[in-house]
Amino acid sequence: MPKLRPHILSLSIIILTALLSFWNINQIFFQQDEWLGLGGAIYRQETFGTLGSITQIFNFQTQNESIRFLPVTSLLNFFVYNKFGLNIKAYSILALVLIISCAIALNITVQKLTNSYLLSTLVSTLWITNNLAYQAFTWIGTLVPTLISTLSFILGLYFLLLYNEKRKTLYIILSFLSVLISLLSKEYSYFYIFPYIAIIMFFFRDRMAIQSKLRLILLFLIPLLISVFLPRAIYLLHGQTNFAPSMNSVGTADIIYNIFLLPAKSLFHIFFSSSLINQYVYSISRIIFQNYTDGFIISRIVGDAFSLLIAFYILLFIALVLAMSNKENKALIIFSLFSFFTSFAPFVVFMHVGPNLEPRFYILPAIFSSLLTVSIIRSLFNRFRVFSKVLVVFTFIPLLLFNIHGVRQMLTIDIRVGKHRREMLNTVSEVKPYLAKDNIFYFFTAHTGFWEFQSGFGQTLAVWLYDSGKVPKEALIDRDFWDLSYEGLKQYSTGKYGYFMTYNKLRQALKENPDVSFDHVHAYYWDYQKYTVKNVSEEIREKLKKDASNEKISQ
Repeated sequence: MPKLRPHILSLSIIILTALLSFWNINQIFFQQDEWLGLGGAIYRQETFGTLGSITQIFNFQTQNESIRFLPVTSLLNFFVYNKFGLNIKAYSILALVLIISCAIALNITVQKLTNSYLLSTLVSTLWITNNLAYQAFTWIGTLVPTLISTLSFILGLYFLLLYNEKRKTLYIILSFLSVLISLLSKEYSYFYIFPYIAIIMFFFRDRMAIQSKLRLILLFLIPLLISVFLPRAIYLLHGQTNFAPSMNSVGTADIIYNIFLLPAKSLFHIFFSSSLINQYVYSISRIIFQNYTDGFIISRIVGDAFSLLIAFYILLFIALVLAMSNKENKALIIFSLFSFFTSFAPFVVFMHVGPNLEPRFYILPAIFSSLLTVSIIRSLFNRFRVFSKVLVVFTFIPLLLFNIHGVRQMLTIDIRVGKHRREMLNTVSEVKPYLAKDNIFYFFTAHTGFWEFQSGFGQTLAVWLYDSGKVPKEALIDRDFWDLSYEGLKQYSTGKYGYFMTYNKLRQALKENPDVSFDHVHAYYWDYQKYTVKNVSEEIREKLKKDASNEKISQ
């Protein structure tokens, strides 16, 4: 029982930190990709059934992006979307379970690496509360495959360390399979090879011959080769030769630039709020360089330069800590820093428009930044042992509270936005009993267009109202309606479906489709200042009839 006490305490702290940070995650709402994912899952289930849908997922003759082979993601999303549907609470519970599972896996892995429950607990809690990785924890459209990939990546490390301790082939097999699942869930897990090599080379027992280590490293290259070359071979067998990547690739100069800049500026933003820093940098750069060129370009240049400068001082500080560290701490710091920098390897070959990567991509780098932070604190504890309690109070606890505060702030924003969107859709739901075979939705505001959702509202409405039985299933997967700016009326197998944001385009569509009654137009006015939506269908129908009548008279 005494041996279990630190383990139970560690797990309790991790669970408490997760609950404290994300306790009201059940109040978030769908954002972007999940609307298309939901639509696709419903469409496949209704069209092909469960077995047929799985067959469609692996139908390589219909796939366009042969560079991406993520069957685990496709299967997970299909089953989760079909099981949970529009039930936000179910997604939030699953998110919490996966976050805590990943943190516990990280805890036992770091404990195995450092033989310290204290260090493993600190690393896990820092990772849970990392502000840059927040999106990966809360965005419904990506959290399931992202967290499953992360969990598999961490478990692969754990089994590798178990193999080092027990020398049982089973653990190598489990590590191998974990890596493969991670790679088949998210393509940016490709970097796994670097921390795995580092662990084999520097943390495995000294008595293991270098030849044995190299053979082990070669073994762990196999999952990478499978995930990279297997899909290409399959697509070639099906006559496809288009291997274009799904992101914009860059030239050699940009790759070199990204190799140095991406990790450096990310090292800075791991410790400081990126949104706040970017806001200040943009404001300052616009004041100083207001007569030169586009503000975004200037702020990007100034921001990158500022990030590199601060990153230089961070690296200088790390070098000083290394100089005063013992052998064990040095190994941890170097391993953490090396793994952090190499974790950006999958992104160096692509063009990046913003100052940073999308936040969800920081979920794996955040593991090693957390380990790096805790390793540095540990070295300082060992160097200034007299002041260890003071260091605990004035380093880790404030940092953890700062991170939790950041997570709570971002969650509050997402909840507020989600509340407005949910209320809007709930208002629209009142129209379900009045829907017909043909339906047109018209949403407008005091300004041009309707942009309150991150994806096309026409497709969102199709998913939200599909259970009425009056929305054609083809609209669920129509990428035109998923486009933010698309307006149009389309004929499907069971009727017509349309979405508009401008009155003139709505009138023109009705003119071209005289069989669609004005009574099938459902209009809503969104007051973006008061965050309220009002059903104005009767007024718009009368206006349409009046304009149509006037047009006939004028002819």
